[in-house]
Amino acid sequence: MGTIAGEAGGDILGFDSVNTSKGERVMKTLRLPIVFRGAIHSVAMVTMMRTSIVAICVFGVLAVTGCATFRPKPLEQIPFLERAQAKERDGLRVTVSVPTRDEARQALGVDLEKKPIQPVWLRIENDTDEPFWFMLHGLDPNYYSAREAAYISHFRFRGSTNNKMNEHFEGLAIDQLVPPHGTTAGFAFSNLKLGTKEVRVRLFGAGQVKDFEFYAT
Repeated sequence: MGTIAGEAGGDILGFDSVNTSKGERVMKTLRLPIVFRGAIHSVAMVTMMRTSIVAICVFGVLAVTGCATFRPKPLEQIPFLERAQAKERDGLRVTVSVPTRDEARQALGVDLEKKPIQPVWLRIENDTDEPFWFMLHGLDPNYYSAREAAYISHFRFRGSTNNKMNEHFEGLAIDQLVPPHGTTAGFAFSNLKLGTKEVRVRLFGAGQVKDFEFYAT
């Protein structure tokens, strides 16, 4: 038995062959039950829906991956260091600068202000015979590590780019240890403070604590 499209009202007809009294085979048409017609219509609708869902998913992935970019610039090409402030005391010299939103985006490749994270650039020079340790909690009790700041900034479906971001953030992060007659420099990641930002740099040494305070805009 097979099927053909009926001429009246678009009905779907079945057909079968029967023998006449003369031994001839003729076509006999039968109307398919309504349930069969409904099943065929349902299969067609499901196929169309699946095709649409796949197309939407593909478009969404392309849109996300196509718009996300990660192209940080070298720090020497960004003018935030021109606004740096410095203080010196007891053989220690501390330099601080807070990048603008756009400068931070150029340096780190993403818009951290949306998170909201504010990077602070520091350089600590130790001209003493004792090592010092930069206390990140003094800058911000709820500071972010470089890896945390990078993770919060990750793109969706961009594994290799996110790995590069991790490496970039960690490469620019300040080393907390300041060795004798040595220097450390880089970014610390604090919570966003719009307007004038108080920057407290606390250095811990053998039996001593040194505080340096700045007000950056």
